[in-house]
Amino acid sequence: MAINEMTPALQLVASPWAQHLKPSPTLAIKEVADQLKLSGVEVFDFGVGEMNPFVPVPLALRQAIAAAQLVESHSHYTAAPGDNSLLEALSEDFRRFGMTYAPHEIVICPGPKDAIFKACIALVNPAMPRNRVVAFAPSYEAFENVPPLTTGKPAIILPTDDRFFPKVDELERLLATDPTIAIIIVNSPNNPTGVVYPASLIADLAQVIGKYPQVAVISDESYRTAIYSDEPYSSIAHHLPLQTLVVAGISKELSSTGLRLGWVAGPAQIIRVIANVHGNATSSCGTDRPTDPIYQIQLARLKVSQTRRAERDMESRKEIKRQLQLRRDIALELFSSLPHLKRCKLTASQGAFYLFPDVTAFLDTRAPSVDEADAAEVIRTDKELALYLLRAAKVVAIPGSEFQRAGHLRLCYARDEATLRAGFQAMDAALARLSPASK
Repeated sequence: MAINEMTPALQLVASPWAQHLKPSPTLAIKEVADQLKLSGVEVFDFGVGEMNPFVPVPLALRQAIAAAQLVESHSHYTAAPGDNSLLEALSEDFRRFGMTYAPHEIVICPGPKDAIFKACIALVNPAMPRNRVVAFAPSYEAFENVPPLTTGKPAIILPTDDRFFPKVDELERLLATDPTIAIIIVNSPNNPTGVVYPASLIADLAQVIGKYPQVAVISDESYRTAIYSDEPYSSIAHHLPLQTLVVAGISKELSSTGLRLGWVAGPAQIIRVIANVHGNATSSCGTDRPTDPIYQIQLARLKVSQTRRAERDMESRKEIKRQLQLRRDIALELFSSLPHLKRCKLTASQGAFYLFPDVTAFLDTRAPSVDEADAAEVIRTDKELALYLLRAAKVVAIPGSEFQRAGHLRLCYARDEATLRAGFQAMDAALARLSPASK
């Protein structure tokens, strides 16, 4: 008899912090969509934020990875920060964005989300006088879900204005009155809104945060190469290099979400601590193969023998941006022309690959019953509307309340034109069937 068979019930207890951690809404929605697809249901999936296969991984990168499988395996450990050749390549790549980071000021992680998590571990814990993390709503899920795991306290979520821009005066009041603030997370281009913060706003945020040199900034710049407006690329790291940790990766830049390659760059003293955290948690990320071909093709150092590869890398990024902008334009055209979608208030996406329409016009409505025996469905919230669209139109969308802004839906438009047109038309037809709910 096993010893556990004498124990009447499970006695293990999970950490309260972990127990209260919400599931990732994007991955939860993806699971639902995948199950529907497996059962043979045609689904218009605008939920998960990835491009592949509609905007595929660049051919040069696919060829490099395939070629790497034909050479001798180099599946050994690297130093905790990552393979030195890749770190050197990233150092050169940052210069294209107006930043100067030496290789020892960068750590390679399995994705940008992991980089954010390890940066939080390195910067805060419950015993520190400054142990609170601030983000701006609408907010990417990790900005809300990760901080409690490292601080034991919920993130402070500040509202934004009707353009989804942070309110600088509110941040200034918070920093002046709350001495526990340790980290402020800035995300532009923004997930879930697609908004790009103007350079003037970035400068204003830096002016306020710079008064508190003990406060760190985590700048999530995962969508930095997907800016469609004339607004120039601007990072708060340009203003506060000694306070800022910059996070990016290939997930969104090169349609490579599954490759899980991200990085964090910042002041050497903090990066050393992050590297130590990373080494203890993950050992290392990024060996000679296949990371080296990725470095060779998409992040090549700017020296004479590699100029062609570097140019090809930037062309890959530009081509992906071009394809995304075409899809963005189609999505905006559909929202402005379809009779019911045009009732949504919509801030045009300037970056990333999301629309974040205000759908309050379709709340407090009644959906038609499936048959006479069923009561009509009353839709009060964005979550109920998302469920209705999934049932009635087979459209997958993520409720804005999952991003701390109720009354909205997030739609990923990184899909092919046929899917965009058919899916948005199905959504418009489903919205047409809603009627006002009786009070």
